[in-house]
Amino acid sequence: MAIQALYDQLNQGTTHSVSLVQKALMAIEMHDVKYNAIAEISGDALKEAKALDAERAHSGPRSKLHGIPILLKDNINTTDGMLTTAGSLALLDNHATYEATLVKKLRKAGAIILGKTNLSEFAYFMHQKDMPSGYSSRAGQVVNPYGKALDPLGSSTGSAVAVAADYVPLTVGTETSGSLMAPAYHTSTVSIKPTVGLISRHGIIPISHVQDTAGPMGTSVEDCAIMLEAMKGLDVDDPATLPVPTWSTDYTSAIHGPLKGLTVGVLTDHDFSDEEDALVQELTHIMETQGVIIKTVPFTPFKHEVYPAMLHEFKVGMNAYLKSVQPIQMKSLSDIIAYNQKHADVCLKYGQSILEAADALPGDLTHPDYLKARENANEEAEQFAALYDTHALDAIISLSWNSYGPALGHPSIVVPAKDLNQDLTPKSFVFMGPKWREATLIALAHHYEVSTQHRKPPKP
Repeated sequence: MAIQALYDQLNQGTTHSVSLVQKALMAIEMHDVKYNAIAEISGDALKEAKALDAERAHSGPRSKLHGIPILLKDNINTTDGMLTTAGSLALLDNHATYEATLVKKLRKAGAIILGKTNLSEFAYFMHQKDMPSGYSSRAGQVVNPYGKALDPLGSSTGSAVAVAADYVPLTVGTETSGSLMAPAYHTSTVSIKPTVGLISRHGIIPISHVQDTAGPMGTSVEDCAIMLEAMKGLDVDDPATLPVPTWSTDYTSAIHGPLKGLTVGVLTDHDFSDEEDALVQELTHIMETQGVIIKTVPFTPFKHEVYPAMLHEFKVGMNAYLKSVQPIQMKSLSDIIAYNQKHADVCLKYGQSILEAADALPGDLTHPDYLKARENANEEAEQFAALYDTHALDAIISLSWNSYGPALGHPSIVVPAKDLNQDLTPKSFVFMGPKWREATLIALAHHYEVSTQHRKPPKP
């Protein structure tokens, strides 16, 4: 059910937060034996729900998220007794000593942290050659509710599946290079990947300080915009938040933003099938009736070498994070690698080649090799970003996601473009834009979504 509808029912007294939490727990108990999206459930959720119900009755709601149960990806710190492991058995003693800034903001808004979601171990930055997405040594394999044969993709797999399966209306995922876009695409859900810096990363197990961000996942653009508004904000503990040009934009109301006069490019980066042609024609008609100018934008994809830079960034970021949550057994990335080797039967079902490759590097972000690797990654990404200026575009819409935007910290929104109940081959549109264009993307994506209503929940 949509956040606005839940908000109205809670205010009218026709439902209560305790009931919402109980229903979420029942859904998890009933279905997660199949989907394996949940890593851990909070022991405080019902107590918090009761307190928030009483607060609503006494003084009214804090926000539209007041008393709404949500789930967090298991790489986000909480201090409520739950672990923060990134799916690794090596971090099973990580009862974080501080909460992620975004968690504090969500609690301030009145959201109930129901639990942590399973993910691809270390956010799919452990061993990619044979390791399936959605697998962690802590919690096993996430399964797509639209069919076991359908890869959940990315690393925010549990967060995507939890909303697709209707456990909760909203979850938090994270992305470095596609890990919000890809699982949303493959579970017929919605994600908003904000510009890096709009949401603080303080208290999140990192990969890249250049590219990492958290973002909301849900079943509608409006719901995700509500959560984005709650999570945004300046944080002295995350330097990426300092250059944000304005904090005055209200992303909740951005769904009603003006569309007339916007120029949007539809990316043709491959030969479209008949089905894809029909989807693009439908999109074009919907946008043009609102006064949006649609341009076809040809683009030939190329291999984007962002991985070498991320290896350097991962070692530095991981070692700094481990230092920040002491005392725990793991003091460094080297310790995690050694622990996995010692417990290879349960920790290394697929391997840890990425961890080892990162640990072999100097761990110095002033090193010439790192600086060159990041320069190369950014220069390649700029070839894609140049499309905005070349074609005078406010946004680009694509039938696929890519790594170019994430390398530069650019935002994106994924919206389902077809019904998965009949055909398990997912199709979504990815709405992309330059930095700080979230409001424009939200307006475009919301209008497309409400005009089509393509998303259908999976069959139980």
